[in-house]
Amino acid sequence: MTQQIGRKFDSGKPEFSLVPPHALRATAEVLTFGAKKYEVDNWKFVENGAYRYKNAAMRHVNSYLSGEKIDPESGLHHLAHAVCCLMFILDADESGIPLAPPKRPAPNFQVPDMNYAFSFNPENSVYQNSHPSVNTQ
Repeated sequence: MTQQIGRKFDSGKPEFSLVPPHALRATAEVLTFGAKKYEVDNWKFVENGAYRYKNAAMRHVNSYLSGEKIDPESGLHHLAHAVCCLMFILDADESGIPLAPPKRPAPNFQVPDMNYAFSFNPENSVYQNSHPSVNTQ
């Protein structure tokens, strides 16, 4: 009887077994903490997410570099928090689906012209404004 040899065409595919298991678990613990605190996948809808997650990652790395290994709120490793933040940004970059952008003013909203100055005339106690649409008297 001839023994049959199975085939699997997986050359060139990512080797997920190379992902460090302890770091993966720590990251999953942070994600679980976040899902309980907020809700599952809430990170996708945080306004101005890319900017805010970059800052959050940097805060966690800075805390770690300053000697604080564990985040006091979650009780989890600061670097696992930073990895999560970076994963959110990376996921958006790789998927092409951006994190929630900052809210913008309604289309008919106009930012006022701020190119004017106030001056005070002490002789008559009147403020003068160089902008023609503002009445200061």
